Amino acid sequence: MNGVKHDMGELFAGKLHVFLTEIYKNVCGNGLTHDRYSKLIEQHFSIENIEFMPEEVLNYMVYENQTELKQSKVSSLLVRIINRDVSFLSIDSKRLTVMVMQTGDNKAVKAMLNQLFIRSKAGVWNSYDTTIAIAYLLQSAFEHNELLGVIYENSPALYFYYSYGCKTSFICQIREEKSNRYLRCIDNDKKAAFLYFMSVCEKNRANFLGAYAYYKNFFDRVSADMAFKAGIDPKCKKPNYKRYYKEGDLKRLYDGIKDYDVVISKAHQLRNENPLSHSSSGLIDRDSSSRELMDAEQELDNLINQYSSNKKL
Repeated sequence: MNGVKHDMGELFAGKLHVFLTEIYKNVCGNGLTHDRYSKLIEQHFSIENIEFMPEEVLNYMVYENQTELKQSKVSSLLVRIINRDVSFLSIDSKRLTVMVMQTGDNKAVKAMLNQLFIRSKAGVWNSYDTTIAIAYLLQSAFEHNELLGVIYENSPALYFYYSYGCKTSFICQIREEKSNRYLRCIDNDKKAAFLYFMSVCEKNRANFLGAYAYYKNFFDRVSADMAFKAGIDPKCKKPNYKRYYKEGDLKRLYDGIKDYDVVISKAHQLRNENPLSHSSSGLIDRDSSSRELMDAEQELDNLINQYSSNKKL
């Protein structure tokens, strides 16, 4: 600035405490709104003739240099604001929750969590509380079982999403040999990947007729991919997708795998009774059709797994 190098923290020394003081006044008064919060950021973190925007300055103080945050008067003020109205965090849930955690003051973090627990027990938990809890859990690698229990009580669907998508690393699926074999077999066959994806989508919607229709087509297509990879017909320069949808050809391909003939015959029967594939629509009349379709899909998957494993694809 004016030819002199400065650290950003020097230019805004003490500003964070003043900023939080104004927030506290608003919380104690008529409440803090999004518009008022944005104006306070503009007011306290802008200086003429510097290239940084006010939002960038606040980000610097929260994420990069916490010298101001770690001052005891700042963390004490945060505790007072939280105890007064923890919902102020929901105005900027990620950044403000990180701000509390970056103080390094256990009192501030405990105050935030305690207010969330109080609201849950009082039965006044709302979506704003959920956003605060999510921000905290993301920053703490989900290592707070009691708070996860609160999420389970107040938002079961979100908890199940955490259990399915956040509790364990997806890396283990990438490293799984079976999945890697399937990927090698499919290679650049985008249509096979599309068919499998659509099958998963329909299954998630509990549309088992649609899911099976897509999966059976995927099975036929990936069978052609595997036959090509295995060199079944050396004269073919690419997978023969027009061949491996017939029952006889599929049985010859999977010959030698336990129950291959029974599995393929049943799979074709179910396809012919599926109203999405054939006009006979016999599955409509059966109460157990969903279970039959799911079992058939699993059996076809076992054939793919056994064949690709046996051929070392």
